[in-house]
Amino acid sequence: MNRKASIVALVLVGSLLAAACAQSLPVGTPEPTVPPGLKGIPARAGWQEKWDNTVALARKEGEVVYYTTAAAETRTAIAEAMNKKFGIGVEFVTGRGPELSARLQKEYSGGVFIADVVNSGGGTFTGLKQAGLLGQLEPLLVLPDVLEPKSWITGGVPFIDRERMFIGMLAVYEKYVARNTDLVKEGEIASYKDLLNPKWKGKMALFDPTATGSGASMVTFLARLWGLDRTKEFLMALANQDLGLTRDKRLHAEWTAKGKYAISLAPNPEMMAEFIDLKLPLAHVKIEEGGMVNTVGGAIGITAKPAHPNASQVFINWMLSKEGHGVYVSSVKLTGARVDAPTDGIDKNMIARPGDKFIQADEEFFILQRDVINMTNQIFGALMK
Repeated sequence: MNRKASIVALVLVGSLLAAACAQSLPVGTPEPTVPPGLKGIPARAGWQEKWDNTVALARKEGEVVYYTTAAAETRTAIAEAMNKKFGIGVEFVTGRGPELSARLQKEYSGGVFIADVVNSGGGTFTGLKQAGLLGQLEPLLVLPDVLEPKSWITGGVPFIDRERMFIGMLAVYEKYVARNTDLVKEGEIASYKDLLNPKWKGKMALFDPTATGSGASMVTFLARLWGLDRTKEFLMALANQDLGLTRDKRLHAEWTAKGKYAISLAPNPEMMAEFIDLKLPLAHVKIEEGGMVNTVGGAIGITAKPAHPNASQVFINWMLSKEGHGVYVSSVKLTGARVDAPTDGIDKNMIARPGDKFIQADEEFFILQRDVINMTNQIFGALMK
């Protein structure tokens, strides 16, 4: 039998089987439906063939260049897993979100295209998107494991923006106040207003709120809650509390863990998780105003002109799959956005539970953050120099 005849025969057999199955359904049984996230996705043979071809081309490209804020432990875990599974190397370019953004803009302005995939906070991505430095991400997602809506706690692929150009891999319940348990009793602080008590003057450390990061996230949360004017009044009063300020996330956590400061404002969630895991005298404070469910440094997207397009597609799909997401979440020790994400070693305080008060970070949140950063620079800019 020739190839054309074989295909016709297979199609005919498939049609007959489908008809037989349909006739065997009990009366009143609804027809099977395709989950919304899988509509338009080819049948298994179709996506599998496309995926296999992409992996083969990715191996020829040999590597993916990953601009990321991730720590060394996470980078090592990702590189080893990618090389073992696909034989593809991962070259890392690291830095804070604003640094990576500035570098990428400089490269594109000079006609240099090095970066493939970017990973940072959501605030960084809003700027990259507006500068035209991001590519279309949604069409690159092909694995059914990724596209299945039930895979995600949000009930669908957790795109942060309306155009679906970047995704939040993490869903961390950010709490913006932490205490040294030896210096601050449980219940001594119940609201942000309590931070203005004169007893805490000179005893609080704030992470840099003048650029994207946990400091700006805390202030943006307050701006969503109170509005910009009231938030500005609060920050001006807070600035008079003789704060310790730093943009070094590890140093910020160490200050409170070692007792240099009693209270940590806007601590980096990753550092908090690490230090709590080490049994240091640190604890999150339950604040009546609540917190933010945020992707923190877990947003991911592809550049507008990736140097290794096939390796980029393989990398993105793998990072969002159960396997890749598990590697990532286990290394960062933060709450994953997939329902099947590992939870071992993750601080339970970072998981939003029924009854918790929080605001969900979205693109509007990160757009507001730009106004917040302008405001915080007016108040704290001189102190950060």
